[in-house]
Amino acid sequence: MSRFIAVLIVLIGYTDISFAEADVQSDAWKTEPPSTSWRNSARPLGEELFLELPLSKASAAVRGPLSREASLRLNEATLAHYIGNHFRCPPNHHPYLVRALFGHGGTGRFSVYISDGDVIVDHESLGKTSVVNRSALVVCLAGAPKRILSEVGIDE
Repeated sequence: MSRFIAVLIVLIGYTDISFAEADVQSDAWKTEPPSTSWRNSARPLGEELFLELPLSKASAAVRGPLSREASLRLNEATLAHYIGNHFRCPPNHHPYLVRALFGHGGTGRFSVYISDGDVIVDHESLGKTSVVNRSALVVCLAGAPKRILSEVGIDE
């Protein structure tokens, strides 16, 4: 019986994974980095065209639909579920739920860029350690993205 409890304790220790650790271990969230010259050719998306989900909704999205897909087109009901009725896309644009990696949330901010149909989610922050965490954004796009790419920068 004591051997069983010892094995159970060891297994529980291995399954306690933080967002940062889970991100490193999750192949689904790893993407090829954008080309080194992406900043020269990418078009920045205005801040009125994207919104970070609140923490509780982001956690649900990260563990739910974004665990399988890098982006998901939202209908009105799903959009309202994630962010309420205060955010609307302009005409000829549709809301997409997209994966968003970040370093230190309290000291950073997201920027979104479009380059050849790819959506590049960039997060720059301050901190002493290089961590990668998961979140989610709603982004207004004219068409379905080819790929969702991430860039995470942390400055000391």
